[in-house]
Amino acid sequence: MKGRIIHMVLVLLLAQPRVAAQERSHTSVIDTVDMLFKALTINDGLSQGMVNTIMQDDLGFMWFGTKDGLNRYDGYTFTVFRHDPEDSTTIRESTVNKLYQDDHNRMWVGTSAGLDLFDRNTERFIHVPIQHPKGSWGSIVNIVLDFNGDLWVSSTEAMAKLTFERPLEEGRPLPPFTTKWYSSRYATVSRTRDGRLWGCMDSIAYRLTPRHEGNEVIDTLDRFGRGDTRHELRTLSVLEDTLRNKIYANYMNGIVELDPVSGKPTYLYVTLDDYPWIQCDDPSIDVHGVLWMSTFRGLYRFDPVAQELSLVRASDANIGHMIGTVKRTMIDRNGTMWVGTSGYGLLKYDQRIERFNNWSDASIRSLQPGANGSIIVTRFHQFLSVFDPKARKYIVQMRSAGELRREYGLFEYSVCDFALQDEQGVYWMSMPNGQLMRYDAARNDERILHSQRSQDQPKDATVFPLLLGGNEALWYGGEQALWRLDRRTLSMTQFPWPITMVNDPYPFTAALHEGPDGIMWAGTMKGLLRLDPVTGAWKHYQNEVNDPRSLAVNIIFSIAPDARTPSTCCGSA
Repeated sequence: MKGRIIHMVLVLLLAQPRVAAQERSHTSVIDTVDMLFKALTINDGLSQGMVNTIMQDDLGFMWFGTKDGLNRYDGYTFTVFRHDPEDSTTIRESTVNKLYQDDHNRMWVGTSAGLDLFDRNTERFIHVPIQHPKGSWGSIVNIVLDFNGDLWVSSTEAMAKLTFERPLEEGRPLPPFTTKWYSSRYATVSRTRDGRLWGCMDSIAYRLTPRHEGNEVIDTLDRFGRGDTRHELRTLSVLEDTLRNKIYANYMNGIVELDPVSGKPTYLYVTLDDYPWIQCDDPSIDVHGVLWMSTFRGLYRFDPVAQELSLVRASDANIGHMIGTVKRTMIDRNGTMWVGTSGYGLLKYDQRIERFNNWSDASIRSLQPGANGSIIVTRFHQFLSVFDPKARKYIVQMRSAGELRREYGLFEYSVCDFALQDEQGVYWMSMPNGQLMRYDAARNDERILHSQRSQDQPKDATVFPLLLGGNEALWYGGEQALWRLDRRTLSMTQFPWPITMVNDPYPFTAALHEGPDGIMWAGTMKGLLRLDPVTGAWKHYQNEVNDPRSLAVNIIFSIAPDARTPSTCCGSA
């Protein structure tokens, strides 16, 4: 079957200047993010490791186009479709570059040798006989069905519009069609939900309103060859955030937001060099509005709101080589991201849940937020550790306080039970035998602070836990009292417990919380205590057998405010 060829002259109705006034020209450092991927390779049944295109059909099957066959994946096994020169109903070429399911759930298959339509009832392929006046018209890049039922196909050398004489019907032969040619160079095309088509062809970036009959309405968004190559919208690939009514596009040297009415671009990210390393044929967007792009230099994540670009790395070193050779990304209806690589197979990341990035370590006693996103880690039988989640490494590691001063290497000072860092960067650490250490790393200044009590009073052998309070206060629990330290003067005030202390089965004080009214709450092994620091008055809450409104049990491990009500929540044993 041959399609009738009609040559058409483009009518360029609107030429618009570039809008770079709001550009955040990116001299900023690109961040990195580690993610936990699962790999699917030829060892799992994938026909070939170079994955060019990814699609999910209406039945939930995943489809992968590779350099050696079309793969259908049901979550367990792969079914492979390859070209058989002895069978005309097989796929016309085994190198599959593009997959597209239209509004009628028909799957179109773009290969390096042309276009096929897959009949899933018979699992046969119908070859679409597109004839270019010059013969070959390159490998297929994009496939789009417009609202009029016309099919648009772009390639590395042209773009065509196929207008069928009658609607396509499943199980029936392909109807005759006419062909209109729109480009003689690399072209892209994508559709937004308003029915318009966007992309690039010849020397322009365009927005097109398709017409089933007559001439299309074509707006020129950018004309190439004006000298400012970093802002030329070459290789424009458009995607739509339907949840937020935003239209974004990736192009050879950057990322833009397109005005849905005027089509004007606002530059969100522009590379510092002319090398087109950020180019991506099919970017993806997740439910959070974040863009994912497979580029020549790896997988990148772009937050349009913060205008932050991050290089994605694999947290599993065994598949680190795969993430550096990506070709395609796709996010399925469950939120799972699929990444096709250039020779190593597939990577899979489930965005519906936060994956745990495991870090082998010693036994952990407490974690507290530190400066610049760091984490203060209190390990059993060690002194001070600070972990940087971005760099995925410890930036401070002291096994013993003896690393600060030799005399601190004695047993009573060598380890730390609890540590935190204040807004000035000063560390506060609870030490054995009721000692408190203040360590200012910037000034190389450390001090051992003793809780001052009368000589006839028992010594506080435990300083746990610590809490940074308002008005430059540091609160901590002891065996005999709740203590308040003024971080400016280092003076201490004690508030003796109103009940008899018991260290069973854990330290008497397990949790501290300061309310917005300055009231202190202490979770203990004998119930919940409330202190008014102004008057020194205590109130004791405990389990009452005959009162269902009382505490369920007396061991309180955690305290947190309820943001919706003036209530305090307690975690008990």
